[in-house]
Amino acid sequence: MNFLRFLASRTFLKHFLIAILLTIGLALLVFKLLDNYTLHGQSIALPDFTGKTPDELKTYAHTYKFRFTIIDSVYNSKNSPGSILMQDPVPGSPVKKGRNIYLTVVAKLPEKIEMPDLRDLSLRQAVSLLETYGLKSGKLTFIQDPDIESGNLIKNQIFNGDTLEPGTVVHKESAIDLMVGKGISQTDVPIPLVIGLTLDQAALTLHKSALNVGSSHFLDNDDPDFCRVYRQTPEFTGNMSVPIGTEVHLWLRSENNFNFESLVKRYKVTDTSGVLYPDAELIQMDSID
Repeated sequence: MNFLRFLASRTFLKHFLIAILLTIGLALLVFKLLDNYTLHGQSIALPDFTGKTPDELKTYAHTYKFRFTIIDSVYNSKNSPGSILMQDPVPGSPVKKGRNIYLTVVAKLPEKIEMPDLRDLSLRQAVSLLETYGLKSGKLTFIQDPDIESGNLIKNQIFNGDTLEPGTVVHKESAIDLMVGKGISQTDVPIPLVIGLTLDQAALTLHKSALNVGSSHFLDNDDPDFCRVYRQTPEFTGNMSVPIGTEVHLWLRSENNFNFESLVKRYKVTDTSGVLYPDAELIQMDSID
């Protein structure tokens, strides 16, 4: 009976009420702190980290509690080794404090691969195979081969002036020079149209056509990724041929400063056989030294 009388006393009820109020207050304080810590109901636009190094992200890690994780490294000759190439989530994504950010960085050295055997392949096959392996075709040197009746066959593959044996480990994006055998009757080849192509695309097209890339002139101070061929010499006429191995010189402009669609359309005139010819009203090229 004394216990029941105590439960009904003013002293117990007073302390019980105080305990309830303290519990509610503590719970509200905890929820408030959690809201502030996690930015509950709030988010920020994720900054663009590309081009930065992981060490430069310490401020973001401290301020926003971001957790950065490097998940891959990819070689890219156009970016600084160790810099961030890609991020997930992408820049501008709404994120909250404490989010995991996954990064892909630029490897310090390109990936290594085994050199394929290009010997006795046709020139077009060899150039395509190099592209498949992530390699580039370099200078083409043509030699007479009386055993070849038609087409061009690879006689040797060369890197830094030395023969490159199949299976030798090389870095991706290496330029492989090719010694190409040609028949006695093979003298001239038609000039392909490379206007509007990137430098890499133009080089690939010229090499498959048994021609070399000559000098390259960039006319705009812009990212080379945005530059395309604005002029080529010898020029494309639709029916002009040049000696095999001839160098084709290229001038490039930025697609941000020039309307390449209009320029390329001038070359899309065909005769009844479907052969491309430049428009009779082809725009006059700027004078270039």
